[in-house]
Amino acid sequence: MPLSGLRTGGLYALVFRLRGVYSGPVGRRLYAALPPGLYLYVGTGWGPGGVAARLRRHMCGARRRLWWHIDYVASSPVYEPVAAVACLGAGRWLEPLFAALFASSRLFEPLGAGLGGSDDPMGFGHFFACIAGGVSACVGAAAGVAAGLPCLPRVVAGSPCRTGG
Repeated sequence: MPLSGLRTGGLYALVFRLRGVYSGPVGRRLYAALPPGLYLYVGTGWGPGGVAARLRRHMCGARRRLWWHIDYVASSPVYEPVAAVACLGAGRWLEPLFAALFASSRLFEPLGAGLGGSDDPMGFGHFFACIAGGVSACVGAAAGVAAGLPCLPRVVAGSPCRTGG
């Protein structure tokens, strides 16, 4: 699905690969050392352009400055976005629940409280290691989590940036 179909607000789960070790800041106060592997980040897109604008930022490098925790990792040369699952129309209040569902899943491993979600009132981090297997298993599991919420789930596979999405 092209990003142009995601211009409404909602939640998203970004699946990305680290092709090498990432060791550095994740926000202004947190540091992380992440080994190569497949990861998932939970976020929201409620500003102008909705989820499409946020995914364009994370998947296409459309960042003016480092703002969210994922921006720091996404600025690394070892970062490679591979897919996303959008949960269109989900209320803002569902973001902590979305993260909690990933945290409680046997297919994702939380990377730490507050990591990627320092403003999460429930204290869940928003960065997870995908332990479900390969990309398709991770994306499928993320789509399954989104399908359990009151939203319209949509999968963005591959790179929407090359096709102008």
